Amino acid sequence: RYDYRADADRPVHATNLPERAVLIVDGVFLLREHLRDLWTLSVYLRVSPQETLRRAMVRDVNLFGSHEEVRRRYLGRYLPGQALYRSEVDPEALAHVVVDNERVDAPRIERWRVPGQ
Repeated sequence: RYDYRADADRPVHATNLPERAVLIVDGVFLLREHLRDLWTLSVYLRVSPQETLRRAMVRDVNLFGSHEEVRRRYLGRYLPGQALYRSEVDPEALAHVVVDNERVDAPRIERWRVPGQ
């Protein structure tokens, strides 16, 4: 688990779940090869780097302390990491559901593929 607030790895603490539990996992890099078979259903939210940065400048300024720090983190690490992930993994092709989430007020489902087909 990566703690973006602290910019550091954190230990993961396991817990027992009921056999028929529904678990929703949120994260950026969850369709990497060693993880993708763990998911019953995967959803990829497509958002451009420009929109990602715009949202971060509104949402994360209090978290990181300044617009400059938000920009530094996103341009220096987060957005390049996401671009590398998209180019190496192609999560949009792998996901069962693809949502165009460029406009947060009007998301559009672009594909809904039944798992296993």
